Amino acid sequence: ELNIKHLKDLKFNNLSSGQKQIIILTIALLNSPDVLLIDEPYNHLDLKYKVLFKDILQKLMIKGITVILVTHDISDISTEFQKVILMRNGFIYKFGKAEEVINSSNISELINHQVEVELIKNNWFVTKK
Repeated sequence: ELNIKHLKDLKFNNLSSGQKQIIILTIALLNSPDVLLIDEPYNHLDLKYKVLFKDILQKLMIKGITVILVTHDISDISTEFQKVILMRNGFIYKFGKAEEVINSSNISELINHQVEVELIKNNWFVTKK
């Protein structure tokens, strides 16, 4: 499903960031985990691997694997995620369904700057107000 056979003869250090992320995810999935904790999975990924990685995570969630994704970029958060926690200064600022937590008011207060938050095709985007 992850289509990585073509990478089997390559050295890990010679792989792209996206290829490395897919390999690391594959290793994590070998033990059939119930929960997958992923920290900033889209950092340093080109568009191809970002789209691929998001697709893989959505399929894992459909299969019943709990995915905990840590990110600083709300555009990384899909509506597929059942719950969202916004953190401020190391503490929980807001918790709940993504559609209830991610909005212009909460994000503006969180970052202390007026912004507009829009949901476009299952992803949030922030623009200056």
